[in-house]
Amino acid sequence: MERLEAARARLEAQSHTPRQLRQIGLPVNQDGARRNGFELLSFPDVNFTTLEALDPGLADVDPVTRSQLERDALYAHYIERQNRDVEMLQRDEAQEIPAEFDFGALDGLSHELKAKLPATRPANLAQAGRIDGMTPAALTLILARLRQARRARRA
Repeated sequence: MERLEAARARLEAQSHTPRQLRQIGLPVNQDGARRNGFELLSFPDVNFTTLEALDPGLADVDPVTRSQLERDALYAHYIERQNRDVEMLQRDEAQEIPAEFDFGALDGLSHELKAKLPATRPANLAQAGRIDGMTPAALTLILARLRQARRARRA
């Protein structure tokens, strides 16, 4: 864990310009945005060998740590997005679900949830979130439909 944290800190401390990245053959937008080594690992076809062209000192990172950091970087964006979804849902868990809400009309809900939700009739998103098989994506879908209905009523 210490090696992993130290190597990640080294990658995150780096700062590379689009020009530097183009010089080593990485096709990046010339938007002026600097990127750190950990962000670069999330790019397709970028690995530690690629980063060594920018920082030869990375050659001392062991293979196991390299492999784990490459995986972590690859999934970091997905994890961040899910964390944002969870935070949003926690803010909105008191959102009431009307008794007449039609769960069956929600494209994207699994058949399992389309059967369970009308049977349990949760009163709010917090209760819906406790239903076995419920996912953050499904809760987000329900919340979006509730907001859509609320906007339609206001108009």
